[in-house]
Amino acid sequence: MVEITILLNTAREDYPMTNNSLFIFSPTIKSLNVQNLKNFELIIVDALYSEGRKLWIEQHSQVPVKYVNAFPNRYLEKGMVAISSMKNTGIVHSEGELVIFVDDCTEFPPWWTERLWKWYVKGYCPMSITKYDVDSHDSREKAVESQGIVHPPGNWFYGGSSDTLQNVLTVNGLDESFDGRKGLEDVDLGVRLSMLGENYILDRELYHLEYAHVGVSKNVLTYNGPAPICGYAIHLYNTWYCRRYEVNKEVLTLERCNFIRDSICPKCPIFERCKTESFKGKFYVEGPGFDTWLSLQETFSLRERILNEDS
Repeated sequence: MVEITILLNTAREDYPMTNNSLFIFSPTIKSLNVQNLKNFELIIVDALYSEGRKLWIEQHSQVPVKYVNAFPNRYLEKGMVAISSMKNTGIVHSEGELVIFVDDCTEFPPWWTERLWKWYVKGYCPMSITKYDVDSHDSREKAVESQGIVHPPGNWFYGGSSDTLQNVLTVNGLDESFDGRKGLEDVDLGVRLSMLGENYILDRELYHLEYAHVGVSKNVLTYNGPAPICGYAIHLYNTWYCRRYEVNKEVLTLERCNFIRDSICPKCPIFERCKTESFKGKFYVEGPGFDTWLSLQETFSLRERILNEDS
């Protein structure tokens, strides 16, 4: 059985890093080739899937890689952000006992998978701290500077965070209602996973390096309108109002969206700030973007998708 699934999704061009001329998968593949612990798989879900990239992986990787086309994808087909649905596609292909979500343009020290597994067998789901090659920092890093080890809350769940595949399937993956805009889909997942009683850990010696890079390809994200919905409102709806860990079982209709706007948004802790920004206290921005997003809502079970994939 595979111990660890490393799950990466991308929509960037071949050479996206700003401080070097490396191919997009080079830091990731070359650093995973020399890991001390070898029982893992890498899954890459790519919105710019190509035979050329597939060939590069085959020629350079010494570890098992599942290279997956992000299409078909209902959000990508409309030129919209599709982080949650792309990650859910990766989850469907996962075989590891522990699943860790990572960003592209990232490399890992040789002890990285070994240290992940060390904490996991002790009963923890580790979070890996992100270090950067530019003047930026992961806010979680400061928390472990003095103590070395910290037990973080679920809302610290973002790049480099992990949980068991079974728990990720129990909560039915990432909430695809977040697609159409970027942000908070991973935090929402972490908070919902915490409802199952997960025990996360931050270790000062468990980290990875992310290289500065340009944004995602404009050939993928062709939608140029405003973000159609507020991700923070969906997060509050899931975790504060519904208090649910399982998602993607309810279609957000216009009626339900109006309920979130009228009943959830006024209770939002950043409501006063929001009223001066793009949403101005509303859950959604009326227009073609929201209409498209609304039409893309659907329900599903990741476990059923896995069965369909295997059949």
